[in-house]
Amino acid sequence: SLLTLFVVPLILITGATYAKKMNTISAAKMFYLSEATAMVEQTVSQIKTVFAFVGETSAIKSFSECMGRQLLISRGEALIKGVGTGTFQTVTFCSWSLIVWVGAIVVAAKRANGGDVIAAVLSILFGAISLTYATPDLQIFNQAKAAGKEVFQVIERKPLVSYETKGKVLEAVEGNIELREVHFAYPSRQEKLILKGFSVSIPAGKVVALVGSSGCGKSTIISLVSRFYDPAKGKIFIDNHDIKDLDLKFLRRNIGAVSQEPSLFAGTIRDNMKVGNKDADDQQIQSAAVMANAHSFISQLPNQCNHTCFSDNGNKSLIGLSETLYRIANPAEETASSQQSKHLEQPEEPKKLSRHLIEDPPKQEERTDRRKKHTSFRIWFGLKKKELVKTVMGSIAAALSGISKPIFRFFVITIGVAYYKKDAKQRVGWYSIAFSSIGLMSLFSNTLQHYLFGVVGEKAMTNLRQALYSAVLHNELAWFEKPENSVGLLTSRIINETSTVKTIISDRMSVIVQCISSILVATTLSMVVNWRMGLVAWAVMPCHFIAGLIQARSAKGFLGDSAAAHSELVALASESATNIKTIASFCHEEHILEKARLSLQKPLRKSRKKSVKYGIIQVAHRLSTVINSDAMIVMDKGKVVEMGTHSTLIAASEGVYSRFFRLQSMTEK
Repeated sequence: SLLTLFVVPLILITGATYAKKMNTISAAKMFYLSEATAMVEQTVSQIKTVFAFVGETSAIKSFSECMGRQLLISRGEALIKGVGTGTFQTVTFCSWSLIVWVGAIVVAAKRANGGDVIAAVLSILFGAISLTYATPDLQIFNQAKAAGKEVFQVIERKPLVSYETKGKVLEAVEGNIELREVHFAYPSRQEKLILKGFSVSIPAGKVVALVGSSGCGKSTIISLVSRFYDPAKGKIFIDNHDIKDLDLKFLRRNIGAVSQEPSLFAGTIRDNMKVGNKDADDQQIQSAAVMANAHSFISQLPNQCNHTCFSDNGNKSLIGLSETLYRIANPAEETASSQQSKHLEQPEEPKKLSRHLIEDPPKQEERTDRRKKHTSFRIWFGLKKKELVKTVMGSIAAALSGISKPIFRFFVITIGVAYYKKDAKQRVGWYSIAFSSIGLMSLFSNTLQHYLFGVVGEKAMTNLRQALYSAVLHNELAWFEKPENSVGLLTSRIINETSTVKTIISDRMSVIVQCISSILVATTLSMVVNWRMGLVAWAVMPCHFIAGLIQARSAKGFLGDSAAAHSELVALASESATNIKTIASFCHEEHILEKARLSLQKPLRKSRKKSVKYGIIQVAHRLSTVINSDAMIVMDKGKVVEMGTHSTLIAASEGVYSRFFRLQSMTEK
């Protein structure tokens, strides 16, 4: 036992070193993945600009270069994973080699019997061996740790402009605006000043036009007045009050702005019109639509305000909807605003302009359902011949890894018999050599397996991402106006969903090859040892296979629903980041957070149900396996102490099995 405890730290040290190396690699991968995500979001959100300047080829080239850098990092990750896993198993097998050899010396000296040695070794070392099965999952923890660093940096950051800072709330706002010696540069371009000592005074009720070249600071002034940013120098006043002294929500709720590129949120027209005032009733919405000259085309729609609208910044109808948001948010100014609106240019033919924005949701759902039914499972590898050769070599290495497990278990079972032979020391010596050989083979096979499959999986995922990104950019502009092709959903599809290809190749495919190899070797060993029991094992194997298929099929729908729900959240987050100024203008943050919370409730409830379901199935399976057995043998210290069926062993109240069963029942209660 002491010797076994001595080798356990070696296993733990190996695992800790592996985890540390993987953590460094995961952090680098996370950086490049964030870069690629930002690149996709920017390109898709500014798709009109990309098309206008024929920038598709340049965008695809930049994305491919980013993916190439990530591929280099992934090669190192695959190598570390292979060496780490192989070293982990090598240390374990070599530990077995040392322990069984020392055990032979102890047995030969008659200080212990073979059963005691095996019991001591199994009790401690099997617990350590269990860590080897957790090794592949350590990568997930490393990825989470790397991502968590960035996440908590955002969570713990204190905003420079925050709603938490309470300020003055004025009884009435006249609307006098003054900028006094304002200096400002955007945080991303600190070296370039947009405003240098700018001053202007705008009396209430005056219509003022700011005219200048692109980039001179016209929109920047509006952003500063709304306090999206604070100036580096100078002050801004509303009715002779410094806006820094005013309550931020109060300030923004008294400012209405229509951007030259207005934004709409995914949802119905009613949802968008209620952004400014979520408590607005139908009468207020209709009045606002009439004043914004949007009621004429909205009333022509089959579902009117309940129709879904999609963002198209080029249409004047969106400006009308943006004005509507302003009117709803400021009902007290309705009368004065209606007088000023007479001097504004009226949108031309808003009904025609709106046709690009509206789509019937039921028809959209029908198409989505049909697409789901006819979607086949296809993975485009795009691999060259050398990648296919790597796949074959990786499969051979995985097969060797699979061979080691049944052979190791066979040796563990038979070594107990060797301790009772006259030439026990010599026999166990051969077992010790065998364990060492298995360990060295595991180092070679695991390194080769994980490296080759990791590289091929990463390459396939990279090819698929590049192909999908290229295909997205080759679609016509109208395609991007469909709800299923929003910025968030496309980004999730290109970056997140394609990662499944790597998981299938790098993790699942190698495991499948290992399982096939293990089954073939285990079957051969069982037929050699006792062909009758081997046939029995083969007879029950289809039951295990069918049970696995049922479990996989059950989990498939659950995972699909969960992925869809999380895609909804990703789309919402992307949309919110893109339209952050609109959200801040209407103090809409809490509503967005509530939508995010609700989008996570459905997968959370399903996760709870599935967890309970799988738990019940596992417990029922294990209990039925034990209770319905035709015969059971209870061993203690290498000796058979009881045998019989479940009912006969339970009847012996003082028996080992009966006491253990009662203890387990009490623990579960």
